[in-house]
Amino acid sequence: MNHLLVSLAVLLLFGAGCARTEPIATGPSQSPNPLCGAPPMEDESGVARYPVAPEYKKLPHLGQIYTALDCGLKERALLVVGIENETYVDGVRVFVTDEKLTDQDRTVLTELHFEEEGPGDWKRTDPMSLDEILKLKPLLTGPATNEQDSVEDCILCG
Repeated sequence: MNHLLVSLAVLLLFGAGCARTEPIATGPSQSPNPLCGAPPMEDESGVARYPVAPEYKKLPHLGQIYTALDCGLKERALLVVGIENETYVDGVRVFVTDEKLTDQDRTVLTELHFEEEGPGDWKRTDPMSLDEILKLKPLLTGPATNEQDSVEDCILCG
């Protein structure tokens, strides 16, 4: 009986050696953000549209991808319309006036193979990897593109 009590005391004091130090996964996302667990909604054409976080409201297509990736749900990001073979194929156009376009923004656009169609009008129509989309995120969500019409995130949608 004493051995049982001593053993129980040791287990309680030091643990059983199999205690977890990280949370147990209970679903696809551990984020407290309710959008992370929200199901897609079907639009009028029958296409599944995933939730978009408020900070991406001007990006109806890329916003679905950014929201999913913010939630740690890459698999969900890959289900967004416009993603094929882990690349975004629907094209992006960014309108930024020269006074708002920093040298860093210009470098990012150039490195991501955007073409300047005219003053402040940058366009890319070839597929973009998820890494490239993430590199573009600060520009698309930053002060240089804060107007509603400054980004077209689906120029090849049809």
